[in-house]
Amino acid sequence: MGYYVTRLRRPYDYKVFVDAYVYSQRSNFVHPDFNEYYSALVEALEFQFGIQFPTKLALSSKPVFWMYFRSNVDQLNALGANYGNILEAGLLIRKLEEAGVLGEAIFNGGRQIAKAIGQAEQGHKGMLYNLFILIFGEQTRVVTSADLLEDGFDDSREPDIMNYQQYI
Repeated sequence: MGYYVTRLRRPYDYKVFVDAYVYSQRSNFVHPDFNEYYSALVEALEFQFGIQFPTKLALSSKPVFWMYFRSNVDQLNALGANYGNILEAGLLIRKLEEAGVLGEAIFNGGRQIAKAIGQAEQGHKGMLYNLFILIFGEQTRVVTSADLLEDGFDDSREPDIMNYQQYI
């Protein structure tokens, strides 16, 4: 996940609700606008779905499942891109290209890691979606942008990472 974020799908079913919650719990966004937006979106979706994510374990109706849900959220948010902590990845990439065979071997390792991270992300999301159902029950509601706007939340203001390149 690193610095990057995929914009959320619309309309919002329970899976997108979970994805928004995961984003709201991230600590490594490049700008506070992301945390503010996703936290406000989760609050708006909680209202729409009639579900509130517990802020403390004791507030959960199913604490063991909630603890495992939170653990998976934290693990998913800890997954990072190969170049996530490198300020000037472009320089590193150019130097690896110049390194010949060893550089290509390093790129291959990076591709393997990226594939494993993608598989881990999918595994965590699948677990989170199923844990959500265990905790809150089956949810068939689908929330539209119009539903959110009617309640005062404008989802057209979702931050776009392309507007924050100076912070990367």
